[in-house]
Amino acid sequence: MYLRINEFPVAVERLRDSSLRGRPVAVCSRHSPSAPVLSVSAEAGKCGIYAGMPVPEAVRRCPGLVIIPPDNVLYRKAAGKIAALLGKYSPLVEPGHWGQFFVDLSGTLRIFGAAEDAAYRMRRDIIGSTDLCPAIGVASNKLVSRVAGKIIRFHADMYAVPSGSEASFMAPLKSSVLPAVKKPADRKLLHDLNIRFVHQLVSIPVSRLSAVFGKRAYLIYNQAMGIDNTPVRPLLSKPVVFAGQHIEPDTNDTEILFAFLMSILSSACFKMRSKKVHAKTVWLYVRYCDNMEDFKRLKIRGAVTNEIVLYPVIKKLFTETVTRRQRIKYISLTFTDISSVSCQVDMFETSASLSKKSAAVQAMDTIISRYGKKIEWGHTLFVSQKYSAVQNSYFLSGRDM
Repeated sequence: MYLRINEFPVAVERLRDSSLRGRPVAVCSRHSPSAPVLSVSAEAGKCGIYAGMPVPEAVRRCPGLVIIPPDNVLYRKAAGKIAALLGKYSPLVEPGHWGQFFVDLSGTLRIFGAAEDAAYRMRRDIIGSTDLCPAIGVASNKLVSRVAGKIIRFHADMYAVPSGSEASFMAPLKSSVLPAVKKPADRKLLHDLNIRFVHQLVSIPVSRLSAVFGKRAYLIYNQAMGIDNTPVRPLLSKPVVFAGQHIEPDTNDTEILFAFLMSILSSACFKMRSKKVHAKTVWLYVRYCDNMEDFKRLKIRGAVTNEIVLYPVIKKLFTETVTRRQRIKYISLTFTDISSVSCQVDMFETSASLSKKSAAVQAMDTIISRYGKKIEWGHTLFVSQKYSAVQNSYFLSGRDM
């Protein structure tokens, strides 16, 4: 079963403030003019506003638009409450992005009846407990249930695809519903080949699809046939450390971007030191001015939480990740595989060098603890004076997630 609460952030905000009902609402940052819209209400959608649109364009199209800053803590609490309700029906509940959930109902027939009956009971419980109204898709796998749940919002509250009819259900839909062809390059390629619908993909032999899509041809063909063997994976409550920054105006000046990189790295390392943890993996994410994205992962050797030590490594990761010459408007670092600090140090640092860097970082921590985060490293200060940059950083423990 796939459960989706349309425009989840807006729906949760309206629960907190009932005066927002019936008004055009958009959830996005108020501090950065170039920040994209994250979620819009149906009323705002009628004005031509959509997720990903820059804030100035959204305000131009809808002068009465109510802009609300995102409250990730509130959204996580709402999602956690829904996940707890769904957990009463199955131990396998996989949360997705903002108000989306997969539930594996295998083996629950004797307890809750048919999958459709169980789905209606879940929907009733969610409406009664949270006043949020979900759309539901029921099918034999995650792919078909997700497609059913996304398109059914225009027709009803729930749609069940009978087992064995997955291919016929997918056939008349547009090829863009397939997750394997979500990239703009793939969509352009399908457009150039005049492939508009799923049944057109199915009619092409896999050998010919391989000439165009390579190894992904088998995945694309299976998705077009409604075949998906991906299991429902419950979310593991693992802590993460995150630091991100919107950059206004966007830029492709590497020196300026390196300074911002050092700024968010310092914020993340300060969080890890304050929590007495370290990370084994870091994810670098960038968003360009045309809303295209790039990200890359790196394993960290040693229990390092010193930004002076990590900066050369993260700087190299940045140069490997950014392969386009477009201006960048957002950058973030996410540290995962969190564990408590041990006495292990980086094998490539000499004791004298590491001691000096540790002393510098400890001095910065002391100053920041006393005077706040307005204290910065020297080569990031000139950027903060010239650029409008909104930084967000936080530590999520297992309980928070």
